[in-house]
Parts: sequence; C-alpha cells; structure tokens
Amino acid sequence: MSTPTELAEWIRQASALAAEAPEPLREVAFRAAFDHLATAASPQVAESRTRRRRPSASRATPVRPRASSRVGPKTAVAELVEEGYFDSPRLVAEIRDHLASAKARRFERKNVATALLRLVRDGTVQRAREADGEYEYTRRA
Repeated sequence: MSTPTELAEWIRQASALAAEAPEPLREVAFRAAFDHLATAASPQVAESRTRRRRPSASRATPVRPRASSRVGPKTAVAELVEEGYFDSPRLVAEIRDHLASAKARRFERKNVATALLRLVRDGTVQRAREADGEYEYTRRA
C-alpha cells in the first residue's frame, strides 16, 4: 500500500506532466501519468487497476450476420406475381405505385425495372413493348 506522501507526490508529478498537454487532453494525460507512476512504484496498484475479462461463450463460436428482414424489390414484385396482379398488363410506373400504396413498400423506379427484368429472365414474367416504347409486364402463360 502507498503512503499519503507517495500519493501526493504522484499527483504533483502527474499534474505537472498533464499541464504540458493541450487542454482537451489534460484529464486523460493526468490519468495516464498517474497510472504510470503508480504502476512503476507499486505492482499491486497496477494489478488492481487492470481489468480482467472473462471469456464469453458467444466469442467461442463465429458470429454470423443476421439475415435481413427487409424485402427487396425482386421479392416484392414476385409476391405481386403470385397474387395475380400481373394477370393484366402493367407498366413499371403502375407496379411501383401499387407497391407504394397497397404494400407500403417504396422503391426507386430503376430498382423495380431491374427486378422485373430479372423476373423476365427467370421466366416468371413476360414483357411486350408498347407503341410509346415502354414495356408492359404480364404473368407468363
């Protein structure tokens, strides 16, 4: 155990060292200097100040990232196909508006268009070009 005289000396030395540090860092500098002085003088103080961590059971096994509970545009459009929404021809804007209003799922137009293109390639949906150049999407027969 340290004597009050030793503690007072450590505080004086730590204060002198911390005074040289910039203002925002003085408290941290004081703590570091005091810990260093106390550790050098007495190994018991160092041992009492170090924290020991218990190994946790969760760190023994690798951590797996959770699957997202968020529905992406392809899944949302595929759900519409299953519900029969594509029994009549639909434009990308109509599909996007329906997802926003009826399903409360908002996606950018380009993401809905990409999802539809992937479903066309998968063979789930077919598309036909209208006179104005836009595609109409229907369920594949």
